[in-house]
Amino acid sequence: MINLLKYHHFLKNDSCCGTLQSIVFACCVTTLCVGCRSSMQKKNGGSDPALTRISDRATELYNLGGIEGAQEEYFKVLKQAWASDDAYESGTAAYHLAACYFSAGDAEKAKDWLIDSRYELNRCGASCQNVWLLEAKIARVEKRYDDVAYLLQRSTSENTSDTSLSIFDGEGDRVLPKIQLASVRTPLGGVRGKLPKQREQAAEDLPVLLMKAAVAVERSELSEAKMHLKEAERQLSFVDQPEWQAEWYRISGDLAFSTGQAKRAAEFYDQEADTLSSAGLYRDLPKVLTQSANAYESGKQFDVAADQLCRAARLYFGRSEYELAWQTVQAAGNLSEKSEDATIEVRLRLLAEQIINELPGN
Repeated sequence: MINLLKYHHFLKNDSCCGTLQSIVFACCVTTLCVGCRSSMQKKNGGSDPALTRISDRATELYNLGGIEGAQEEYFKVLKQAWASDDAYESGTAAYHLAACYFSAGDAEKAKDWLIDSRYELNRCGASCQNVWLLEAKIARVEKRYDDVAYLLQRSTSENTSDTSLSIFDGEGDRVLPKIQLASVRTPLGGVRGKLPKQREQAAEDLPVLLMKAAVAVERSELSEAKMHLKEAERQLSFVDQPEWQAEWYRISGDLAFSTGQAKRAAEFYDQEADTLSSAGLYRDLPKVLTQSANAYESGKQFDVAADQLCRAARLYFGRSEYELAWQTVQAAGNLSEKSEDATIEVRLRLLAEQIINELPGN
């Protein structure tokens, strides 16, 4: 059996060795941060082609998991937008930055940029439906479920009569601005062009349904979760939206896992991974593979679980996230010791050697 502990002094402190469960928990924080790209343009004319090119480059980086690189590109867009007092591009870039900060685990900074995004989009007559959705996703991760319900209602509301821009209440505490709704470009591909009515309705309903289903699973409201998932599955037939399909698989996996169906959960997570990979959406792939490994471990399929973590660790290594790669390969090594698969041991040893070469203090 391999013993990865001997490879690096990094593991002398046991607190540095993330278990499979802790890796799953850490990864789940950033999985839910994005909405879907819209074809919405400025109220008076189209988007600036130069800014769109930079934004597209940032989107590419974001999908590959390069959050810092994406932030740098979005700040370029923001700087140019500020230089020309372009409210639409400013609001859109602020939204993208909020998504990046949330993906990086800085929810407070993300919420600040969402306030700026809503203000700018309101200033130019655009709306911020996806901005409210992202705020709802942040509230969900923070388990502020009452706020989630309110934010989802705001994301679907058609009432634009109240457009107050105040962000503080009478006692100085920050409150959510009441700004009219619309769509903005987000760091994922989405529905483009004029859609048939059913597709338009599905594009509006799906993110809300999926959010409600996810919250219901977390609150153990299983019947409600199943109801929302069933309706979301019906709506998915009207749109070609791989990130929403992947999210449906993930929530279905979470539901199966919560009811003790580990094998079924693993199947859903694997379908999520396949969907993201086929669409070129690699940012969350190691997180999904880690969830899959957790399900396989619960089902006593230790060799498969170790292999899933090996894939996740390689993804982290490819992104130069070496310490996270090391923690993941350690968890995989622990699982491989419970299996009789010599192949996974060799693969993990090869990967561990490469990671060690990159870790500080080697």
